[in-house]
Amino acid sequence: MNSASTERDAPDIKNVDVLLLDIEGTICSVSFVKDVLFPYAQNNYREHFKRHWSLITKQDLESIEILVTLA
Repeated sequence: MNSASTERDAPDIKNVDVLLLDIEGTICSVSFVKDVLFPYAQNNYREHFKRHWSLITKQDLESIEILVTLA
């Protein structure tokens, strides 16, 4: 593979704010997500929001509202 092909195929991630990965069953087992990640999120989300609430934008809140309606 030449360098021109590599540059063309590489995604431009300089301005990316969020990277969402489908990990369940892809890079880790479904049981790991259920038994480890979900409990971790459930036990830590309040503290995360307390620490970062001042950084949340109106667009963030709108996105959260959309996710809640889809859940």
